[in-house]
Amino acid sequence: MKTVAKNFFLLFITIAIFSAVFFGCKEPGLRTKSDDEQILKILQSDIEKQAYQYPCENAGEWKFVEIGSRPCGGASGFIAYSSKVDEKTLFEKIKLFTEKEAEYNKKYNAASPCALIVAPKSVACENGKPKFIYL
Repeated sequence: MKTVAKNFFLLFITIAIFSAVFFGCKEPGLRTKSDDEQILKILQSDIEKQAYQYPCENAGEWKFVEIGSRPCGGASGFIAYSSKVDEKTLFEKIKLFTEKEAEYNKKYNAASPCALIVAPKSVACENGKPKFIYL
């Protein structure tokens, strides 16, 4: 089998297996609340993996962005990320996560406190990890 065809076949099989394991035999519209929560956890984990792939050694190289969707509106929080990451890819993932969380909130009539979430002023580095500064 040619290499390109072989790689395409392996990709197809991988996607098929992932879909079967992750979604089971359910139709897409019949996911449970637990399924939807798992999807959000996987998306968030993927975002965090990309955002934190570099150690926080120089606070000047770190930024932050809103993430998620609260039931009463606005972002559910903020995430710090290294300026070394591919921002386009990271922001696409954050957008997808935010959309999925908004869908989850609507689908399950989620509730949350509607208090204003204060944006951090900056990011500091502490033991190789980013930490928000609010003062």
